[in-house]
Amino acid sequence: MEQAPQSTTEQGLRVAVRVRPASAREAKQTCLLQLDKTSLKFLGPECFSNTFSFDAIFEQQDPQDRIFYDVESIVLSVLQGFNGTICAYGQTGSGKTHTLFGDIGSSSTRGIVPRAMAAVCTGMASNTEDCIFSVGMSVVEIYCEKIRDLLDTSNENLQVQQDRVRGVYLANAHEAAVWSEAQLINRSLSALGNVVNALTDGKATHVPYRDSKLTRVLQDSLGGTAKTALIICCSPCMSNASETLSSLRFGARAQGITNAVQSNACSIAGKDIANLLVAARKDCDDLRSQLILLEWRKFTTSLF
Repeated sequence: MEQAPQSTTEQGLRVAVRVRPASAREAKQTCLLQLDKTSLKFLGPECFSNTFSFDAIFEQQDPQDRIFYDVESIVLSVLQGFNGTICAYGQTGSGKTHTLFGDIGSSSTRGIVPRAMAAVCTGMASNTEDCIFSVGMSVVEIYCEKIRDLLDTSNENLQVQQDRVRGVYLANAHEAAVWSEAQLINRSLSALGNVVNALTDGKATHVPYRDSKLTRVLQDSLGGTAKTALIICCSPCMSNASETLSSLRFGARAQGITNAVQSNACSIAGKDIANLLVAARKDCDDLRSQLILLEWRKFTTSLF
């Protein structure tokens, strides 16, 4: 297997804003006014106001498929060997979970993650090029500076490692990459802000990725080689004006980050392809054997 010649393209983060719908009570006193599809005005207390411009600003009633359409190109670029990151940022209750996951069982209200998984599978199935795809998945949670494998709860405090081809990954995480945003962790959020500030400062000689597990995991996404989209989730309510302003300022700073995007696609010789097929068949046989064993155990258990 040979690494294909890599061409690097400088690409900024795509930053969009999604304001959750306001309740009838909240609508009477809002802190945000959308001006057009790329700009909005923050109307804070004491007549303080500020105008922000982003790559996209979604309307409060925009459906889930509209949000996914905005980042779909990043998802599909994974099939060309690019690393991709889609991150939701915002205060608690601003719509991050709804944006990323939604109602997974609903075709209309499911979020970015299930739509991305479906798009990748569809893309692989419809690919007409002579390509071999290998798909793995890790589901982890970063909390209190510990990384926990949600597919194996006994495997806690995973270590972040880095590989030339795989990029940043988690050692010993179950194969099955979704990261849950670290909530209420001031250290992680502060470290994230410091990384963004260092990347946009222009004078910084060091980017403190290692100050937290969160920033270490996001190292390839912020200033690295990945295509990255950041969705700022906001509340329109005046009582949340301070948090909303903080989120908008974070997004505005993040727009100044530039990644050196490059593909990790590899060219594979015919002999290597044959070896990969043999290994894949063996994996299938092993999984089939495990399934038969599990079914047998289930059957024998039901007899007693």
